[in-house]
Amino acid sequence: TNTSLLFNILLAKENDETEEEIKKDIQGPSDSWSELIQCFKEYHAFLTSTGYDHLATDPDRLIFGIMREIHGIKIGIAGLNSAWTMFEDRKKGQVWTCGEWQVNKLQAMLESAQIKIAMMHHNPVDWVVNQEDGLSQILQDEFHFFLHGHGHRPWFSNIDSKHVTISAGAVYADKNINKESGYNFVRLDLDQTSGE
Repeated sequence: TNTSLLFNILLAKENDETEEEIKKDIQGPSDSWSELIQCFKEYHAFLTSTGYDHLATDPDRLIFGIMREIHGIKIGIAGLNSAWTMFEDRKKGQVWTCGEWQVNKLQAMLESAQIKIAMMHHNPVDWVVNQEDGLSQILQDEFHFFLHGHGHRPWFSNIDSKHVTISAGAVYADKNINKESGYNFVRLDLDQTSGE
């Protein structure tokens, strides 16, 4: 199938050509991409059936850019997708996100934002392929906050008071799991331009 062809391209090639091929597939979207995104049809159905339509505005890519105004401050939120290539037991350093393409696409929706927040499931430092090693810097340059999960270890970093990365913890429902549950609260004082 076309999806198998796309999977094979991703698995067989670990070079700059691969990212260009994926970008072409995403932008189209190509038949193979449309077939691949069908893997997420239940997730899309969940979003649309539970009142989260605003997160499903791009069903061909499952990314989103939304604007909200809070106390007169325009906040832009970009939802990037890092799950596209999570198949065949992909491990750290093997995930293709085409993150720069996603950021460029979503930035156009957030132009008037005074505060920009990016969210993605995987931490690009650990999970994306070497060819996308510039993604962390792009996120630092283009967004005030970057929120991610997957690692299940809560932490944050503050870079020059211009960019904060926040890693989410995990809350485990099973009390028999020998792991600590965790979460993050962030409080922003927009008048004082400070946070904690």
